[in-house]
Amino acid sequence: MSDFKPNAEIKGIWCRTTTRHYDDRGFFSEILRLNELELISVNFKQQNLSYSKKMVRRGMHAQERQWQLVTLVSGNVIDVLLDIRVDSSTFGKFASYDLRCDSGEVNQLLVAPGIAHGFGVLSEDANILYLSDRYYGETNETGISCVTTELESAWPTNKWVESLRDRSFLELSEAKKLGALNNFTTKS
Repeated sequence: MSDFKPNAEIKGIWCRTTTRHYDDRGFFSEILRLNELELISVNFKQQNLSYSKKMVRRGMHAQERQWQLVTLVSGNVIDVLLDIRVDSSTFGKFASYDLRCDSGEVNQLLVAPGIAHGFGVLSEDANILYLSDRYYGETNETGISCVTTELESAWPTNKWVESLRDRSFLELSEAKKLGALNNFTTKS
């Protein structure tokens, strides 16, 4: 898939650095060419912009059968991805990326269905652009606690500002035991 690099440990996660063309007016950056995704069948339908302040943590969110293209537009975040596909050989494993907008730094992630996503803002603020192939609410959504046992070493600090909703999410093992993850599989 063009210049997207697959994660070495978890199938379904790719990263890349978008190129910024600078001049005295600012910069221009191409976010996506659909022909770069020829190996997968994805049709993005919804675009969202998230603005967050320093030390805000959002996640871990997943919507059934949803592909996402996550692009850091400004700032610096720690981005964490957790495999919640119950039939995956890497179930419960996570990958983390230090996303930056500096030239040459990774700032974009392509995320397959069944991978929960969350991030924490390390800069004064950050803007993240999401492309999704599902409308919000089109399929079931779930969340996993950012402090689930599997993510103990994922975050650089434990002093985050979070929503009540995000803080109420179950640990991964509890969500699996209650059947909340039954529709999150590698066959999505």
